[in-house]
Amino acid sequence: MGKFEGNADEGLAESLYEMSLDGSWQTLGDVHGFGWYALIAEGHDGDRWYVINEDSQGFVTIVAGPMDQIAAETEWDAIGSEYTDWEDDREAD
Repeated sequence: MGKFEGNADEGLAESLYEMSLDGSWQTLGDVHGFGWYALIAEGHDGDRWYVINEDSQGFVTIVAGPMDQIAAETEWDAIGSEYTDWEDDREAD
């Protein structure tokens, strides 16, 4: 099974993942716990936004997108809240 299998467009998932590695996109988390997430803009004018996830087994999934920037930021804020809750629960243990 490949790193990008399970996505409707495996080529797009791979391309977005490679874009995310250049360090210029917002990211949070890590693959050893909550999961690693990146918020990426794609297209000629950055008009298509995506959220991708890499899990602890190395699989990359397009979580959301394509969407406009406002929807992407809303999705990103929701993931950020989940991450904060996860961190708080982890610290409480």
